[in-house]
Amino acid sequence: MEVLMSTLGLMTVAVISPGPNNLIILRESLARGWRGALPVSLGVVLGGLGLLMTVLLGTQTLLSDPRFSRGLTVVSSLVLVVLGVVAMRGSWGLDDSRAATGAHRGSPRPFERSSVAVGAMLLLQFVNPKGWILVTAVVSSLVPTKDPFSALPQLVALFVVVPSFSLLSWYLCGRLAGRYLARASVRAGFDRITGALFILSALVLLSGGLDVR
Repeated sequence: MEVLMSTLGLMTVAVISPGPNNLIILRESLARGWRGALPVSLGVVLGGLGLLMTVLLGTQTLLSDPRFSRGLTVVSSLVLVVLGVVAMRGSWGLDDSRAATGAHRGSPRPFERSSVAVGAMLLLQFVNPKGWILVTAVVSSLVPTKDPFSALPQLVALFVVVPSFSLLSWYLCGRLAGRYLARASVRAGFDRITGALFILSALVLLSGGLDVR
């Protein structure tokens, strides 16, 4: 029980800290409410479960192929760059009515389609270094060496409940923040900062690549 509680604490701190997943949930909750946040959340949770099964099966070495891992990194980085450009582009030409509703004149919505949101977020988990480190640490702590799948129900519950709690928290932050971002000048500054953070995350991914060996 002590190991489980410490693992639960580690997961909670790791997933609730600021990062691409949470920033995307924050923006989608501001722009589209639960309709935007739900498919993004589903993609994050499914991606986490995919990482978990990859580690349990010992197949993470498949992703160590330089060409395959680099391709995943480039695609996911492009998703982050597009999100960053959209956020920053939408910050110009805002008026108070558009800022209050999250509407951005002339700005495309990359996650307008739920299937795109789910797929993009699922893919993003596989090139997120923090995700690999977290999954490996949790599996090392809770999984018996002789029978790794005996702890599968417990692990699945952890990787569904803890990320869902974190994403819900950031969704609620987005809804609450909407009240304070109704002024165009404030919303524009927020969009430019989050856009820059998306692009910075993409640059970090591209510079570091993916190494799960």
